[in-house]
Amino acid sequence: AVLHTAVRVGDEGIVMALVEAGAGVDAGNAKSETPAHVALASGQPSIAVALVKAGADASLWDASGRSLVHVAAREGNLPVLSALNDEGSDMNVRTEAGETALHFTVSQKDGAGTELLIKLGASINLQLQRSRATALHLAVKKNSVACVKALLASPLCNVNLMDKEGRNPLAAAKKLKRKE
Repeated sequence: AVLHTAVRVGDEGIVMALVEAGAGVDAGNAKSETPAHVALASGQPSIAVALVKAGADASLWDASGRSLVHVAAREGNLPVLSALNDEGSDMNVRTEAGETALHFTVSQKDGAGTELLIKLGASINLQLQRSRATALHLAVKKNSVACVKALLASPLCNVNLMDKEGRNPLAAAKKLKRKE
């Protein structure tokens, strides 16, 4: 609790002193947020990175089932995504619904985040559990030209994967066009 409070206050020196004194870097609060989760939610990305470098487990989920990679992707925090990758975090870690960081950046229409995750080796053809949608399906649905272009620029992009409705991304785009 003390470490979570220090993180919220934003004093990296106090945070690191508490860590050096043995404060639990992976301890969860009432929302199952680790101090690193709190750092991202509080707008303290440098503290989140410092905690991971100090041994915090970036793969732990909060109560919403999101790891630090998911939270950084949802927030569009590219420096944190890069730092998490440098520290060995899995860019393809999934939520219970099968969402990856790439699904989050595409859902936010974050072309730069999508490009970065592809560069970092994110698997672009992973499908969501229920809808079976890929990142490309989502980019089409969100009408995110930047994300569509980033995904299609990868030679690994499989444009023929079907969602649960039996549609590939092109067929999904045609269906959206008819609804307009």
